[in-house]
Amino acid sequence: MNLERLLKSKRLSRQATSPQEIAGLFQSAIHFVRNAGLEDLDPTIQFRLLYDAAIDLAMILLRARGFRTRGWGHHETVIDALAIILGAEGRELSNYLQTCREKRNRVSYSEWIDIPRTEVEDLSKEVGRLRNLTLQWLEKFRPSLRPR
Repeated sequence: MNLERLLKSKRLSRQATSPQEIAGLFQSAIHFVRNAGLEDLDPTIQFRLLYDAAIDLAMILLRARGFRTRGWGHHETVIDALAIILGAEGRELSNYLQTCREKRNRVSYSEWIDIPRTEVEDLSKEVGRLRNLTLQWLEKFRPSLRPR
């Protein structure tokens, strides 16, 4: 799969971004991570906040490539695009985040599940990794958009 195929299937549309939009998404991700670290927060809520941070970071990459999601399944599309944009490292991360997306959807739409702290810790590490990969990608391919 590539971004053009996602575009043809109407899961993406072309739209330019701005440094302000990228900075806003980055600040949102930082906010979610910070709130996930609050003491006495339920692990399932922490998981949801960290997942939202991951989506914002992945969205930065998609927007920096000049695309926006459309139609249903925005999160799935953003995560699929992550694998395309980042290559091998992105595929591994994308597979992991798709699993997280499924858990987040269960909690949000069908049933409450207790997410173990170990899974929260794992997701926190992956969000940190995605943050670093996102900043490195921006520095290499779109330095004018890299948040300062």
